[in-house]
Amino acid sequence: MRQYYSFRLQQRAGKAQTLLRSGRLLQQYMVDAYASIEEVRINWIRKNQKQVRAELYNGLRDVINQGDVMTNSVGRMTILPSSYTGGPRYRVQNYQDAMAICRYVGYPDLFLTFTCNPKWPEIQFFLETVEGQKSDDRPDIISRVFPIKLWELINHIKRQQIFGKVTAVVYTVEFQKRGLPHAHILVFLHSEDKIQTPSKIDNTISAEIPDKDIDPLTFSAVERFMIHGPCGILNKKSPCMVNGKCGKHYPKRFHDKTSIDEDGFPIYMRRNGGRYILKNGSQLDSRYVVPYNRHLLIKYDAHINVELCNRSRSIKYLFKYINKGPDRIDNTISAEIPDKDIDPLTFSAVERFMIHGPCGILNKKSPCMVNGKCGKHYPKRFHDKTSIDEDGFPIYMRRNGGRYILKNGSQLDSRYVVPYNRHLLIKYDAHINVELCNRSRSIKYLFKYINKGPDQDACYALGLLEDDKEFDDCIKEAAAWGTGIQLRQLFSTILLNCTVINPEIQKHLRKAGKSLEDYKGIAIPNSNVIEELNNRLITEELNYDMLKMHEEYSQLLHGLNSDQKAIHDFVLQSIT
Repeated sequence: MRQYYSFRLQQRAGKAQTLLRSGRLLQQYMVDAYASIEEVRINWIRKNQKQVRAELYNGLRDVINQGDVMTNSVGRMTILPSSYTGGPRYRVQNYQDAMAICRYVGYPDLFLTFTCNPKWPEIQFFLETVEGQKSDDRPDIISRVFPIKLWELINHIKRQQIFGKVTAVVYTVEFQKRGLPHAHILVFLHSEDKIQTPSKIDNTISAEIPDKDIDPLTFSAVERFMIHGPCGILNKKSPCMVNGKCGKHYPKRFHDKTSIDEDGFPIYMRRNGGRYILKNGSQLDSRYVVPYNRHLLIKYDAHINVELCNRSRSIKYLFKYINKGPDRIDNTISAEIPDKDIDPLTFSAVERFMIHGPCGILNKKSPCMVNGKCGKHYPKRFHDKTSIDEDGFPIYMRRNGGRYILKNGSQLDSRYVVPYNRHLLIKYDAHINVELCNRSRSIKYLFKYINKGPDQDACYALGLLEDDKEFDDCIKEAAAWGTGIQLRQLFSTILLNCTVINPEIQKHLRKAGKSLEDYKGIAIPNSNVIEELNNRLITEELNYDMLKMHEEYSQLLHGLNSDQKAIHDFVLQSIT
């Protein structure tokens, strides 16, 4: 699957580029392709547990150690090996490897954050080959160029030793939400090249706006990549704002020189020299500068944040998803009418697809009404919070918030909302009822027709059941031109050569107050015999001449030789 999709996403000269010109649809195609590839990988793992040596993981012992000692909660587990990218064992193994490196070579010295620049010439070259494209339209190009740049950066740090002799490098790659990839890199330096004094820090890391006249290249790079904000008082709606304050603690304070605090963390020099950069209408000074290394910033022309660190806590930050877990979507079940002003998309979808009724008192003629009550038990009751009843079934939260939806002239509140999942409802724009179930009764509901039986009229219409319609049509057609004798002969032929489900006419006479007994010379059929004759195959097997077969048997018996006669007698004795 991966090879197939890789082939499809390649850009070729002289070939149709419909897929590559699809914009957001291309992104959706890639998401679906990723899901298909992962499905194949996971299915292989599920069917080849012996090859991944899953028994070595002691799954049952792990479950008991976690406290899950109830036997009904212990099922057949599928182990994802550490070779499965993104799995829990994959994350833990890489984290343990990084901690082992830390134990051997000491704490990391530098923490770098390297973000992809969509205006790199390598990316722009490919975008220009297809007219009118932006970097957002081609995540495939971004995902190819960024690893090349990242590998070049790491090799540059290791081989040219711009920070000193490197003993180890650890990095992880993440993707911003619908955005660009970025890498977190930890650099471990040799003991002789440790950055431990303010002067060495100033030679490696800067947190000031450079002089535009003296160093225009660095000024331009800092202006484009290394300015945070505006945030705080200048922009209270900035994405970095948390509880009214910047989550990254900007703006920083001015400092005339670099120093190291009591905990060993650096305080970078940020002098108030009157320099500023204009961004989004705000004048931002050195307090908004993200620390950087001049050499790397100019060479790679991208956001490269360089920080001094001396704690293993940075390794935990790199592998934070071990505890945080992978990104997840909101997968809750809701049974309320959403706020029309806050979430108009969901409100519109609920209004069109997820409202039951009106029924009950509002509409006694509703199709769902059974014996004067709604067969689906609507309207439900209001509940301030979700709970579980005695049988283990959920009681969804349906608060009386005054919201309602107008349907067929009735105001319907949350008591009429069919439970739904917001993500699925918006994505597929259709009625999708999502219910929590914990009983096998749901399986029985899916296959209810096994016990209930299908609709016989529908089955007859589809030709799934035997009936006499074919013979009725045959006789009706012959009645238009045939005589009485011919019709009787046709009816006899049908009875003799076809399997008729209901050949009797007795019940039709009884509807008119008559019976076959009222007519002399007509024999009354035996219902038991008719039932036995319904199976044509059995009737044919039993239809033979006993005398003729006995004569044939005697003739053949006299023609047997002594050995054949002995076998014949042995078989008869065994049967009797």
